[in-house]
Amino acid sequence: MSSFSEEAKMRLSDGGFNLVLISGNRVFESKERGIRALLSLAKSGEDWSGASAADKIVGKASAMLYSLLGVSEVYAEVMSLPAKAMLEKKEFALNMQS
Repeated sequence: MSSFSEEAKMRLSDGGFNLVLISGNRVFESKERGIRALLSLAKSGEDWSGASAADKIVGKASAMLYSLLGVSEVYAEVMSLPAKAMLEKKEFALNMQS
């Protein structure tokens, strides 16, 4: 796991966020629930290629959006089996809470 992943994971737990993305010196944090924040990012057209994400809950829709955004690492406190399977197939670096 990269230092960006560790920082995203720390910000998720310490800041009370539901989603944290880190790419280089860019940081996106959201307290919104569900996939609303990811949808907004996808619509913005911003490039998040290679970003590390930390998320409270990752379902299949979130996994698809992470793939669309170009995120390369995903940490999740809870991840559905379909989301895990999809991200593994696309060779994401995964880390889940034990």
